[in-house]
Amino acid sequence: MARIESGIPSLVLTLLGLLAYGSIVLNREMFLLLSLNVFLLQAVFFLLDKRKSFLLLAVYLFLLCFYYVWKAFTIPADLRPQGQWIVEQLVFSLTTIAGWLLSKTVRQWMDETENLRLKLKELGKVDEKFDVFTFQEFVEKAKMLFHGALRRNERLISLIVALPAELDDYKLNVSFEKLCETWKQCVRSYYDVVGMLDNRRLIILLSNAQPETVERVVDRFYRKWNGGFPVEIRYQEWNFKDWESVERELTIWKGEKTSQS
Repeated sequence: MARIESGIPSLVLTLLGLLAYGSIVLNREMFLLLSLNVFLLQAVFFLLDKRKSFLLLAVYLFLLCFYYVWKAFTIPADLRPQGQWIVEQLVFSLTTIAGWLLSKTVRQWMDETENLRLKLKELGKVDEKFDVFTFQEFVEKAKMLFHGALRRNERLISLIVALPAELDDYKLNVSFEKLCETWKQCVRSYYDVVGMLDNRRLIILLSNAQPETVERVVDRFYRKWNGGFPVEIRYQEWNFKDWESVERELTIWKGEKTSQS
């Protein structure tokens, strides 16, 4: 993946360099034709799969070669600008090849990015329905934040947010989806973590937080929350000295489901 990403800028520079060279050695009409040719073909190459786009590239190069051979046979020898024709054919061929390579590299990068996204979902890192971290992935994210906070001597504060236990299954499902969406709007996406404890409880970890930070976040939540009933919110500052203590506490919180249900 990294090799593909690093190859894209060099291909872009190559294509732009060839176009710049074409603007110097070709007349205005031929350069406009070259630009149109490259960008139209690149769009077609991008839409086709690799085998079909390569076949189209080969056909194009063959027809380009045939065109200049045909010109050589139909124009008198004393009127043939052989040097200019060679330059034109070379520029058209190389820019088309560079455009094909660029379109296929971008397409491969997009496909691999999508495959990676699907694999992450398959691994259960993000709950597909509620779009928040699963408990297992929350633990992994919390571990990174915990070690970073220890190094920087920062505070971590966790919130456990619970829906009323008496909700029926349908209302619980709808309300929990709304709860997840509301909390995602209330926290900082790059600094805080929202995860699932179970199907009615969220756990939220606020990084570099102060007690007043919690108050602001909770106030923001209540201004946005329109679920029609109150939710239980309790918070705890993380004064743990090692990750093993955090894991034990998280396991206890996770297991509270049976005692509260």
